[in-house]
Amino acid sequence: CWYFCGRMDVLVKRKLIALLPMRCFTALLVLVALAAIIIAGSQRVGDVHIEALRILIVSDIHDDESSILRLRTWLVGNRMLDKIDLVVCSGDLSTMPATENAARDHGVQQEYEARANRVLHALAGFDKPVYFVPGNHDPLSLFNKSEAMESAPQAVHNMHGRVSVLSPGLLLMGWGGSSDAIENGQIVWAGFPLPESDTARGHQQLFEAAQGHSSLLVLSHSGPSGVGTSIVSATEPNDLCVAGMRVHPIDAGSPALRSTLSSASAQQRIAVVLHGHAHAAVGTSRLGRVAIVNVGSLRYGGFFGIIDLKRATGGHPGTRRWQISGLLQLQLEDAAILAQTRALTSSSLYALQVCCNASPQFGSSE
Repeated sequence: CWYFCGRMDVLVKRKLIALLPMRCFTALLVLVALAAIIIAGSQRVGDVHIEALRILIVSDIHDDESSILRLRTWLVGNRMLDKIDLVVCSGDLSTMPATENAARDHGVQQEYEARANRVLHALAGFDKPVYFVPGNHDPLSLFNKSEAMESAPQAVHNMHGRVSVLSPGLLLMGWGGSSDAIENGQIVWAGFPLPESDTARGHQQLFEAAQGHSSLLVLSHSGPSGVGTSIVSATEPNDLCVAGMRVHPIDAGSPALRSTLSSASAQQRIAVVLHGHAHAAVGTSRLGRVAIVNVGSLRYGGFFGIIDLKRATGGHPGTRRWQISGLLQLQLEDAAILAQTRALTSSSLYALQVCCNASPQFGSSE
């Protein structure tokens, strides 16, 4: 009882002291149950006692607030929302033109700041902590690390160029924007708004800030170059239901991120990289041992994901590495399949990918 009492506030302690002389077994059971509820309610992101996290992943919303509301309705209807610990978004909240002219136009910036904030408020409607990075179609203010997000909800965190402790030993690090997309040696979509040299320098600074944490979760708008989740081979980059392949696939990934992930330290410490940007490259891949997940676009296809992370057993919580225990990738139109899924695999990374009403199949990502 006194163990539970240590987790209670002063008022509850006083109630316990008052009830103990009564020697009422029923009252004792009530107090123990109350303590259990208090302890369960205290399990928050950053708590040393957290052994597992379930994360809702969305990306490339592109002003489509209605898709967020539909996703929330589905999660509530399938009793999944309460099982989610936090929400991450890999960028492109809005649809701002990724051009220098748009960057210099104050009116354009104000318009898309308002649009991005509406999307952030919709994400806050999940009533979970929200972590995001800006994409190449988001206003420049979201890339300013010194600028406060006064109009954003309190539970929403801009992770561009930042790190955040999710649990002792597990650090979230984020970087936004895109890199030059290359097709047959030519740039087809220019990177925006940062040059690749800034991205490389930013990754280096993030890893320096991550010293002392055994596991890293990387949130990026662009994926690493040269992996399947960054390669657009479909004819229509926003619609996977359109048949056809490009003669020369587009690599929309970041060479700087690939270089960062290739280091020995990154290969050892990164649990997973979550990104978006390349709508038609939705799926999973690996760079060495590091798992890469492109959840796809919530607007273009209704794609979203749910990933489970767990802490390895044995040793101090702060030194035990975090690893993927399961992954689901779904579309809103076919998400009912998740209601029939009772457990996520724990031996390796598995993905359920549903597209264009095709029959879902489980399969290894490797």
